[in-house]
Amino acid sequence: MERESSYIIKIKKTPKGPAPWGVRRAWKGLQLPAVEKTLSYVEFDPLKPVLIPEKPRFGFVVPLDLAIEILEQQGKSKAADWFKDNWPKDVNLSFGSDEVTFFKV
Repeated sequence: MERESSYIIKIKKTPKGPAPWGVRRAWKGLQLPAVEKTLSYVEFDPLKPVLIPEKPRFGFVVPLDLAIEILEQQGKSKAADWFKDNWPKDVNLSFGSDEVTFFKV
């Protein structure tokens, strides 16, 4: 079995996604622990029963609970609250490689 590589990512621009722009904007500048992953051909919007066709892209996955904790620690409680209230608890967050700088740990 292939082992996942661990990274620290720093969000360098507002990421894509179904959250409101102001919530997505709260990620900019934050550093998060992540694992690398090839993101699928289809971007799943957990807030709607819709699959959005997309080209595959390289990216990173961050556990939802850890991402929310970091938002709260950084004083971004409105964004953290949005994810607590709206995001499915079993869906982690993903960020494209074009949205981050990354460092292997």
